[in-house]
Amino acid sequence: MMSAKKVEPNFTIIPESAQSAQQIFAEGMAVMIGVPVSKIQFHSTVGLDEKTGKELRQITFQAILPTSTLIEFCQNTLKGISDNEESLSKALNDFNSKILASSAKNKKG
Repeated sequence: MMSAKKVEPNFTIIPESAQSAQQIFAEGMAVMIGVPVSKIQFHSTVGLDEKTGKELRQITFQAILPTSTLIEFCQNTLKGISDNEESLSKALNDFNSKILASSAKNKKG
C-alpha cells in the first residue's frame, strides 16, 4: 500500500471566505467541452415525466470557465485522489462498514 504523503498547497485560503461561500447541492453533472470555454451543469433529479418516464432534472448551478481551467481542475482532482488514495480507501471502507452494520441492525429489529 502507498503511504499517504502530505502535499502543501502554494496558496492560502482566507478562512472567512470559505465559511461564507455559497454551497449548492447537486446529484449529478454534465460537461460540455468547447474552445475557448466549457460548461458544467450541475443538476438534481426532481421526479419523472409522466408522459415519457424520463427523469426530470433541474439545473441547480452552471459553471462556465476556460477549458484550460477545467483541464487543470480535472488534473488537480485526479492528483488529489491519487495522493490520498490510502486515506480515501480507509474512509470509504469505514463508511461501508457503518452502512452494513446499520442495515444488519435494522433487519434484526
